[in-house]
Amino acid sequence: MRIRLTVTALVLAGLVACSSSGEQSAVVTTTVASTAAPTSTEASTTVAPTTAPDTEPTTTVAERPYSLWDEVAPPTLPAGHTTPFVDNGTLTDGMYWVELNASTVAAPDVTVEQAFFGSECESVAVQMGDECLSDVYVLSPPNRIIDDLPFAPDATITVAHPNTRASYGVTPDELVQLQIAQPSAGAPGDFLFVPFGWLMTVVDGVITRFEQVWTP
Repeated sequence: MRIRLTVTALVLAGLVACSSSGEQSAVVTTTVASTAAPTSTEASTTVAPTTAPDTEPTTTVAERPYSLWDEVAPPTLPAGHTTPFVDNGTLTDGMYWVELNASTVAAPDVTVEQAFFGSECESVAVQMGDECLSDVYVLSPPNRIIDDLPFAPDATITVAHPNTRASYGVTPDELVQLQIAQPSAGAPGDFLFVPFGWLMTVVDGVITRFEQVWTP
């Protein structure tokens, strides 16, 4: 009986030992080492450099193809007649014969008429019981007055020298001055402003050419 108790005690001691050993192993195997990556709470921002836009518009001012009082080519007369006109409404694109009544820097005050040249000058003059003189015949009436047709910014404006027939380039300001005073510096010394007729070219509702025609 004593032997049995001893064996039993030994067996129990061994089981307890095994149980203790197993618990230690479990603790070791379930322990996991973890390394957490450091977190940055500070946001990284990059601000793109800004450039202030150029708010000043770039404009190109049209220029006339001559300087004030430069001698220029005389106007070219139409082969048959100037553009017919209607009694009212906007003038269509074309070349018109006009008499200058007055002028401002912005627009001239003109009387629009019909002019004939070459063989048409002869035939129309005969029909009217008149003569074709200097290859131009102006039929008036019919006519109409226009004072709100503006000059283009780069309009060609010329005047005719009464003695030499030469044409000279002027500006709207100079055209106004010629009607009320002497021409500015640069004009020929013997120039005299004479109210000859004009060829007025209209494109898109503005005057692009306003050329005085020398007539005897």
